[in-house]
This record gives sequence, structure tokens and C-alpha cells, in this order.
Amino acid sequence: TYRNKAIKGLYEVSKRCKGRIDITATPNKLDFKTYDYITEYKQTRQTKYNVKMYNGIDTNTIINILNKSNNSALLMNDTKELKYISSMINKKNDVITSDTKEQSKLYNEIMIKSHMGDFETLLNTTTIVAGVNIKNPNISDVIIVGIKDIGTIKQYIARFRDLEECNVHILNNYQEECNIYEVEWLVNKNIQEAEELKDFYNKTSKSNTEFSTFGLNINPINLDTNIYFNKDTNSYEVDTVYIRSQIYKKYYNKRTIESFKILLSEYFEDIELIYDLKVNEDVEADKKLFKADLKESKEQAIQKLEKHKNILVGYSDIKKDKINNNLNEYLKINGLETDHIKKEYLKHGVHELILNNSLKSTINLYSKYVLENSFSTDIAWKLSNMHNRTRGKIFAEINTLIYRELKEEYPDLFTKDYSIEVSIYEWLVNEFRIGISYTSEHLEELAKAFKITFGDNWALTSKKLGEILNQIYKIDSKKVRKCDSIETLFYRNINPIKSQNEKKQITVNTIKSKIELSDIKKELGGSSSDKSLEFSIQKRKSKILDQLDKNIKEILLEGVF
Repeated sequence: TYRNKAIKGLYEVSKRCKGRIDITATPNKLDFKTYDYITEYKQTRQTKYNVKMYNGIDTNTIINILNKSNNSALLMNDTKELKYISSMINKKNDVITSDTKEQSKLYNEIMIKSHMGDFETLLNTTTIVAGVNIKNPNISDVIIVGIKDIGTIKQYIARFRDLEECNVHILNNYQEECNIYEVEWLVNKNIQEAEELKDFYNKTSKSNTEFSTFGLNINPINLDTNIYFNKDTNSYEVDTVYIRSQIYKKYYNKRTIESFKILLSEYFEDIELIYDLKVNEDVEADKKLFKADLKESKEQAIQKLEKHKNILVGYSDIKKDKINNNLNEYLKINGLETDHIKKEYLKHGVHELILNNSLKSTINLYSKYVLENSFSTDIAWKLSNMHNRTRGKIFAEINTLIYRELKEEYPDLFTKDYSIEVSIYEWLVNEFRIGISYTSEHLEELAKAFKITFGDNWALTSKKLGEILNQIYKIDSKKVRKCDSIETLFYRNINPIKSQNEKKQITVNTIKSKIELSDIKKELGGSSSDKSLEFSIQKRKSKILDQLDKNIKEILLEGVF
């Protein structure tokens, strides 16, 4: 469910189907009322699992278990950690991640033969959790690190077939104390609150005006709530699947080791708790140096690859000789041929640079930005190498800019029949206008005012409101110990300094202007001659307008002519 946007899109597709079959090894999160028929299958041969739960995470302990095992497997969502462990164990092993799986001999053995071949140890991220069977009767130890989702733990352990007995080692950092309650009670409580919020969404969004921003399929902000918009019914609905999954995830993460043992007992009988896990400081120091070397190597690889970024567009497809229309068009425009590109890959060691530094996902993202978003190679390269949070902010700014420009160009489409996202956006820009200054204290006041206007069921915190403001406005931030409330126009004239210790600095944010295209280009380091961002935005606007129905288009054209 971390792909929640894709799942919400799946709802739209599933409505066209006559029926649906769900298959799962972990049905504890399902709402059985939605199914007409349920069949349960059980294995005829049950493996005896000896489960050990460790209160803490220690790399040296993991290495020792793997070295002493017969054959083994480790699940951990940390590529650098897996690479370090790989270098420290005396077993033939391979690290399988989303970046390395296509080149991995071990992955090939598993996918084709359902076996590990002559490999003794499998080190993998959640790339391998479901959908594969690994028939290796010599597996003696399975280790799971940093994962508390019961379903994921059960599914991973179940990958290994034909075992008479297996030791399962689960290493996590747990809470010292936790609240005990019925998790389904909390699920139902959250669904009920979401239902109330959904009703408010729909009530706020309805009116008798001729046009609706729903028709544009564009909102200036995303609210990250448990509600999604159903285009067929033209109304908001509750995403119960997502709510259920998120509640279980939070519940698992807030358990003590003792309460987690009780939850795990649903699937395993023999569970031993190990409290006195001592971290090996020498190994931790060595690991720190190893990861620093990996980071430096990756940075150097990115610098080398940047020199050849024009031939890296479509890298994965060129390797496979799968040239789609977008890529073919790019190659023609730039006078490139795949045979020449492949020779250049070999000449400059491109394959090794990408594989050894886990850069495949980055290069694929870069290709997508060039081929699908129509960004220049310079802008696409900068975006693909950003941190997810920074990149997300850039795209949020672009989305808000597109909304604002469409509203200015086609005001008839933006009447009083707003979506809830538009309503909140309009309220927010009215509360926080250009020239207003604010601190974290003012954002708290804004959150209170927001609840008064829109209701108590909202999950929009002062932090989230601050993030939204940063995608709408260009904001100047300064740290001060004292400021003049006469010179500074604070939100609702609340002077924060009165309640602050003057020796302690506070951050004062001042709204300078609305985010413009030039500001986004500056963040991306784009040159004035690079018009790809303008072209991409215009392309997106045209696509949005193309989705309008025929009657609306005709009225728009009447207005133009």
C-alpha cells in the first residue's frame, strides 16, 4: 500500500471487470464481507519453524548466523547494509535488489528453476517476498531485519519450500511500552471518521453551477487523506483497504517485543525472545567506513555517467533491443543509433558503473522524465538525482502552477463548484497572502482556523499546511532573536516574540510572491534557453483540456472567438 496512488487507480480499472479473485497467504487484513465465496488451502507438509525474536539489530550477529548456517536467506530493505554483509560472510552469495535482479545469476536460478543453484546465501530486499517458490531443503536459517509487518514476515518465510525444520531470526527495535487495544476497533473507528469526512467532501463540493473543476482532473494541492475521488459517480469515496492496511502497519510498529510475539503467534508456535543483544562496535565502525566508500563511489559514478547522459535515455530498453515510439523519436531527433550507443556503453564502462552503484532506478527515472515528461536531459538529470522529498516538492510546485495558469486562462471553468482540494487551496491563499510573515506558532493557529472552517475530522497538521504553503509561494526564511512587530506583518497580528526567550532564535518566514516558472527553473538549475519545462507544462495543460467533454469545449471555443 505504499503504492497507494496506483491502488486508487486500480479501483477505476476494476469497475470494468465482471468479477474479481483475490489470492493471499496472509488474510488477516481482509474484510471478508466483500467476498461471495472463500476457499482456504493448506499445505500437506508443514515446516517446523523455530522463531527467535531479537530486541535490537546488530550486524555482527547477522553475519555470525549466516556464516554458521547451512544455507540461508536474509530479508532487509537496506542495499548498503546488504552489500556490507555480503562482503563479510564466507558463503557464496548474491545481493538481489530491484536494481540488480536482472543481472543476478541467483535471481535467474530462482525465477527459472525455483532453486538457489550452488549459491549458499540469498541476500535480498522486498524485491523477493511474494510470488516465488524457492525449493531448497538445505535452508537452515532465515533472517528478517527491520520489518514488523506480520504478513510480510509470513510471506517471506513461506518462500522456502520442502523444509522439515528451519530457524527464523527476526531482528527489530521495539517500543518499551505500548497501548493495548483491539486493532479492528481502531480500523472501524478510522473508517467511520473517514465516512464523515467523505460526506463533508461531497457536501462541500456540490452546487448547481454549470461547470466543475472535477471536469479538469486537476487540483492545486494533494491532501493525502483516506478519501479518493470516483470519476464514475463524480463523488468522493472512502478507501477502506488503504485505511485498514495503514492502521495495521502503525499498530505493528508501536508494539513491545512481548506484544509482537503474541501477534506473531497467529502463524508460529515456537517463539523465543532474546533481550541481551549486544552491538559490536568494531563491526559498526568498519561498516560506517564501508558505506562511506559506497557513497563516494556512487557520487563518482554519477559524475562519469553525466558526461554520457544523452545516450543514457532509454538505457534499459536499448540493452534489451525494445525500442518504443518515444525512444525511437528521441534517437531520430538526436541522430543516434542503438549499435553505436551499445559500443559507447562498453567503451565507457556504463554497465559496470550502473550495476555496481545501484543506479538502474535512477537512470530509468531519468529516461522517463526525458521521454514521457519531455524535459531536457539537463533538467531530467537534475530531477532524477534529487532526494524524493525535494523532487516531490518540485512536482507539487509545477502542479500548482498549472492549476493557477488554467484558472487565469479559462476562468469560466472555475466557478463555485469546487473540489474540496480547490476549496482548501482558495481558503489557504486567502488566509496567507503575499507580505504575510509567520512562524511555527502561526502555523498552529492556521491549523486551528482550518478546523473551525472545515471540521474536526481533518488530519492536516501545521507541518502539512507549511509544506503546502511552500509549493504555492516563494518564501524568505530568516532566523532571528527579536523582530519589530510594526515592520513585520504577522498572520492575524500575532507577535511571536512576546512569548519567546529573546536568547533563543526562531525562524520567521515571509511570503514574497507566488511560485513562478522562473523560480522552478532556478531550483532545477535550468538555463534561460532551455524551454523544455515550458513545453512540458503546456503539453500537460493540453492533455487536461482534452479530457473535457464536447459541450464544454464548444462553449470554451465560443468564448475564444
